[in-house]
Amino acid sequence: MIVFLKVLLSAIFIAGITSTTYSQETEDRKEETSVGEVTGLAIPRYVSMKASRGYARKGSHRNYAVNWEFTKAGIPFRVLDEDGSWRLIETQGGVGGWMYHALLSGKRTVLITNDNTPLMALPEENSKILALAEAKIIGTVLKCELHWCEIEVKTFNGWVHKNNLWGVDPDEVIE
Repeated sequence: MIVFLKVLLSAIFIAGITSTTYSQETEDRKEETSVGEVTGLAIPRYVSMKASRGYARKGSHRNYAVNWEFTKAGIPFRVLDEDGSWRLIETQGGVGGWMYHALLSGKRTVLITNDNTPLMALPEENSKILALAEAKIIGTVLKCELHWCEIEVKTFNGWVHKNNLWGVDPDEVIE
């Protein structure tokens, strides 16, 4: 029997409160690989939302307008820049802004990008299918090989091909 994992969230994020040129501002930063001046960690890198609610702002201070309100712990983000206690983040859809660092975690999560994505028993194309996941399901990364990641979704552990995930780089290995 194959189990279907469905999104049980009301929403991953609430519609934007303001319209910004965020995507254009960050387009050049996506391809650069550097080290954050504050943390010394790689830029870009992936993190997840620690809090169950967080705001992405237009700038790196609480006085800036809110671009987005995120309402689900575990959402994966890509960090594109650092400014003091603030991180410039984006989602799989390319939305985001500046988020306070305490709302973020180094715990790696991924977003399933395609409906009916199989969670496999082994990292092989012909392996047994344990479950099928809908798009937008969030999974916790257990480890990643060159083409596959083992993730945990609710009570299921399984291997997913990286082509069906957002939150890990194509050549990234996580042990």
